[in-house]
Amino acid sequence: MSNDPMNLTGAWFGSFSYLGTGDPDVSFIASLEEVAGVLSGTTSEPNTIAGTTTHLNAFIRGSREGAEVSFTKMYDGESDAAHAVNYAGTVNAEGTRVSGFWQLEEWSGGFEMTRTQVQEEELEEVEMAEEPAFANLVGR
Repeated sequence: MSNDPMNLTGAWFGSFSYLGTGDPDVSFIASLEEVAGVLSGTTSEPNTIAGTTTHLNAFIRGSREGAEVSFTKMYDGESDAAHAVNYAGTVNAEGTRVSGFWQLEEWSGGFEMTRTQVQEEELEEVEMAEEPAFANLVGR
């Protein structure tokens, strides 16, 4: 992680919600890298939209300027999703929490993610785990 506390490089745990649907929040894990304000990374989340895979993976591309963050999450197409979702949020002063909103056509909602201090190897193990690991993550 950078010496700049606002730099978003690291492992993040979070969740997103669907506005006005009553659907439960969806948990996710993100691994981000920020270089000169440019964000890239990956996410993994339990598959709540279809039944052929246990989880959905996506790529993140975006930017951070000061406390303002915007990125696009593009699902990889190797699972049940291959669409892009736009996110915009704000980083807290300590650089430990990002919160904001997401938008996909007529769908929208909120999101929040918190930086963790796990090692990269631990994050990779969780991302590669089968559904029982996600069940623990989402509290099932």
